[in-house]
Amino acid sequence: MAVDDNELARAGWDTADEMRVGAWCLVDELHPGTVAFVGSIVEAEGTWVGVTLDAPLGDLVQGPIRYFAFKKGYGMMVHPARVRIVPKPMSQSARAELEREARAAAARRRRLRRRSSRSPPPSSPALKLDSQEAMHDLVEAEKVAKLARRARLRFPIGTRVVVNGTHSGEVCFIGATEFAHGLWFGIHLDEPGEGNCDGSINGVDYFDSEPDTAVFVRKAALVRIASAPLRRTVV
Repeated sequence: MAVDDNELARAGWDTADEMRVGAWCLVDELHPGTVAFVGSIVEAEGTWVGVTLDAPLGDLVQGPIRYFAFKKGYGMMVHPARVRIVPKPMSQSARAELEREARAAAARRRRLRRRSSRSPPPSSPALKLDSQEAMHDLVEAEKVAKLARRARLRFPIGTRVVVNGTHSGEVCFIGATEFAHGLWFGIHLDEPGEGNCDGSINGVDYFDSEPDTAVFVRKAALVRIASAPLRRTVV
């Protein structure tokens, strides 16, 4: 399974050694993982990169030819242009954010698959490369990640806000979720009992708060308050 150095060069890689098995990488600047395969495949022309992901998202189905080992949902076969080698580990918070956004995209894909399973296709290919559904989720997850980075400039974690013009609170979470599409803000409210959760939804923890003291809202529901954050303790 030869590696096409010219194709790697066109994708921005100096040598095949740089794209080496075992290197830590990002797929589409969003999904962390490890390079597990570099070479040609029988299902498509050119050089391809197999990646084992840190969080389940991949749409790769193991066919008769085993290019690399991976758990269900953790494998992707992508073009080298979509992979960036990261020489140094990311910070724990940045890595956790990427993994959370990857899990959110995977959850949305599972919901779509459940809805479409009522009328499955007559046959499925042994190896799926970049399905439209997977690409849509990747693009959406990347879009939400960019929106979250911009939102944190105006609403840093700890910012005091008013929600829907009535309840004051503190921003504790900004990012993608598994319960709905798009960008969400997690708010710890000042008054207990005014919220509808404790910072977790459907068993997924986004931030810590007391029961019925947290809400998730869109940016349009928030107005920033020019005051220092309140100190709070979660028991």
